[in-house]
Amino acid sequence: MSASPEIKPVEEDPVQAPTPGAGDDEAQGVEETTAADLDAADEKDNGSDDESILSEVDEAQFEDFDPENVDVEDRPQLAIDEDNLKLIGRHKERKRREPTPEDDETLDPATRRRRALDRAMDEALKKPTKRRFRKADGIDLEQMADAEIEDMRKRMTHAAQMDAVSRREGKPAMHKLKMLPEVVSLLNRNQYVNSLVDPEINLLEAVKFFLEPLDDGSLPAYNIQRDLMTSLAKLPINKEALVASGIGKVIVFYTRSKRPEAGIKRMAERLLAEWTRPILQRSDDYSKRVYQEAEFDPRYVTQSPKFG
Repeated sequence: MSASPEIKPVEEDPVQAPTPGAGDDEAQGVEETTAADLDAADEKDNGSDDESILSEVDEAQFEDFDPENVDVEDRPQLAIDEDNLKLIGRHKERKRREPTPEDDETLDPATRRRRALDRAMDEALKKPTKRRFRKADGIDLEQMADAEIEDMRKRMTHAAQMDAVSRREGKPAMHKLKMLPEVVSLLNRNQYVNSLVDPEINLLEAVKFFLEPLDDGSLPAYNIQRDLMTSLAKLPINKEALVASGIGKVIVFYTRSKRPEAGIKRMAERLLAEWTRPILQRSDDYSKRVYQEAEFDPRYVTQSPKFG
């Protein structure tokens, strides 16, 4: 019996795994080359487009062009100084800031009414404020105040005249004293302050008639002096009002006369100092006041007989 032939196993070659870096580097290099080629192609295409556009320009029409014959407007040269330097560029800024007007016809009715209301409010804010103001029923409040002050002035003047007549007849002068509360109430109204010192209405002249001495030289009642001077200290009386009314002369009389009481005299002195301060251009700040100084020389002091 013959022996069977021996079968040898076939040896397989080991499969080598691809190294991780080699293939990737090659692929990356291919990608970079492709991107560079595309960029170069795009630049070439753009250059060819520009050349094609320039090739369409007809150079023959520019053969007779002379830059010396260009018509340029000849303007006089402007000297640059500080004033002109500040104006440079302002016109352009104004043009940029101007809004383009809108056509109201294209807007809906509600928007048009709102725009019209906004424009009316803007115009009202731009106008200067006026001192005159009216009620809803159309009554001019300032005119009403002027009429009330004018009526008070006439009544005060008449009361001063009646007191003078009463003094000449030997009767008590009570007309001004009876009107005093009403006069003080009017002088203390802050809403009438401009009309109270108005030289045209000249209510301060009637106040002067209340404060000045009577024909027999007697002074008015103490209440009249005190209350009216207190009210005068609250009013912004200017030079025009002082000249028109002449009340400053009466206040000077109270500062120089010996008949008024000490409190009334001090009030008159404060009024006179306050009224003359703007005229003499003096400050009301006590820290800025300048006081007169004099050097003391004992040689010029009169020797007393006791020590002589």
